[in-house]
Amino acid sequence: MLRVRLIVALFMIPLGAAASSVACIPLSKPSGTGGAGGSGSSTTTAAATTGTGAKGCDAQATCDDCKQCAAQGVCSVQVTVCNQDSVCSGLDQCIGLCGNDSDCKTQCINQNQAGLDLYNSAYACVYCTACPTACKGFATCK
Repeated sequence: MLRVRLIVALFMIPLGAAASSVACIPLSKPSGTGGAGGSGSSTTTAAATTGTGAKGCDAQATCDDCKQCAAQGVCSVQVTVCNQDSVCSGLDQCIGLCGNDSDCKTQCINQNQAGLDLYNSAYACVYCTACPTACKGFATCK
């Protein structure tokens, strides 16, 4: 059974204004101690794959509905891989408990760096590939 908690519960953290294209700026590994970000962060791009209808999941009425659709469809591989990886799942759970506290999120990333690439892959797929319009404002996509 596909766990969609990753998408439904924790990808609701607004990270900035979103655009309508399909590139996503993932979370980056902190450099040094106590700081977020760092040089060399990558931009993830993916081709949009749609489900039913002209806009696929992005045509859903709400961001939650779109995330559910994406987790069960176009992003199911990325979401499943993250959910099955204890470090990625731990990062997801940790960030979800932080709310809008950026220092808390940075600490989560520091403690779960091995899961960051899988987390970013699922995040970028859901917010920037599958749901750029329905979830506008929840991720920085360009």
